[in-house]
Amino acid sequence: MLSKDELYEKLTETFKIPLSGWDFSSFKSIKESELPWSYYKIVKKYLKKTSRLLDIGTGGGEFLLTLNHPYEKTYVTEGYDINYDLCLKKLAPLGVNVYNVDGSSIMPFETSFFNIVINRHESYNIFDIKRILKKRGIFITQQVGYKNDQSLRSIINQNDENIKGIDENFNCVSEANFIWKTGFRILKEEEYFPKLRFYDIFELVLFCRMISFEFDDFTLDKKIDQIYQIYQIIEEKGYFETVEHRFLIVARKV
Repeated sequence: MLSKDELYEKLTETFKIPLSGWDFSSFKSIKESELPWSYYKIVKKYLKKTSRLLDIGTGGGEFLLTLNHPYEKTYVTEGYDINYDLCLKKLAPLGVNVYNVDGSSIMPFETSFFNIVINRHESYNIFDIKRILKKRGIFITQQVGYKNDQSLRSIINQNDENIKGIDENFNCVSEANFIWKTGFRILKEEEYFPKLRFYDIFELVLFCRMISFEFDDFTLDKKIDQIYQIYQIIEEKGYFETVEHRFLIVARKV
């Protein structure tokens, strides 16, 4: 087992690795239990070749490209500058319409413009989504609920007084009810708590850097004590386990 100082030295390079997109497929020592639904299959069920599609918070377009939707009918937003630059290099040359917009902002699109709006793990403004959707248009969102990674966050964020509070109302039932009240018919709603195991401290650190919005100032100097605590658990137990919180809602504008 490494000492804390030895781990600190080895992690300095890990904290220098540039990050972009939301592709976790390269992680070899992180194991996640599968969701009982397929976001891909659900989107494909409602997506027609003639549909005008908007993907809010597309990341680097990793999921979007698997849909193989006509590029000229495909629109994406991305508010994270690093990912937006990646979209300009990766998606725009294909003919995809790329916009640098935060998910919760008012969208720069005409009223009743889209047939389908999708959103995976990104904030959104349901009132504006209602505005930009055509009548009977479809909204599909997969979200991260408030119980997500509680055991991981409890260690990483310990002793942090400035960490943002978590909205304990952000779950499937409350959000589906809110969307319904906004003027949608709920077609599908599901919630699940998959297990997530980390077998390598270096990939866990990369993972935390990619979801740094869940933590307060995730830097090596500030978090080495907490990281070392998790490293000891991995060394002693073989892995560190946390539980995620996911929910899915499919809604039709009425």
